[in-house]
Amino acid sequence: MPAPPPLVLRRPDQVRAVSSPVAHRIVSVMERLRRATVAELADRTGIEAGSLYYHVRKMKAVGVLIEHERRSTGGRDEVVYELPGREVVFDPDAVGPVFLRELARSVRTRLRWVERVFTASLETRKKRRSARNSPPDPTLHQHHARLSPTDRKELYRRIEELEQFLVDRDDPERRDFTNVTVVVLPEADAS
Repeated sequence: MPAPPPLVLRRPDQVRAVSSPVAHRIVSVMERLRRATVAELADRTGIEAGSLYYHVRKMKAVGVLIEHERRSTGGRDEVVYELPGREVVFDPDAVGPVFLRELARSVRTRLRWVERVFTASLETRKKRRSARNSPPDPTLHQHHARLSPTDRKELYRRIEELEQFLVDRDDPERRDFTNVTVVVLPEADAS
């Protein structure tokens, strides 16, 4: 069975629904699992189920998640949610002012979250260094390069390879997470 096409977000309310760091983690897990209950999402994200319900309902209301089935477990129905595409992407042609404002808000929210996590990681690194099997220090890399269209295509292929590496190595038994955020910004010629 071929993989479904991506779920393309074209409406501001859809962008708003996936803007928060929690919603982004839900989408990331759903891109891997395809289908999951809130309890399964809680297990995979490390976020309590009660905190996930709000985001799941919000994403369901705008079609980012759909109800796949209901399971009866111990006298209670449990909803299995499905991501209706293999991944969630933004429509590059949706450039209306409201859509762009929501997209900009989503980017700001995600980058603020990265800043908070990065800063917290730096503040606690001395404690981690003294512990056995401590994770490596956080790193921040920023590079600028003039790439040909062929090289840019290769860059995107390698990013997809990195994504697949993270998916393949994700160990649900571990309680610690490694966060990788990659932002590629093709800049217009400034001359």
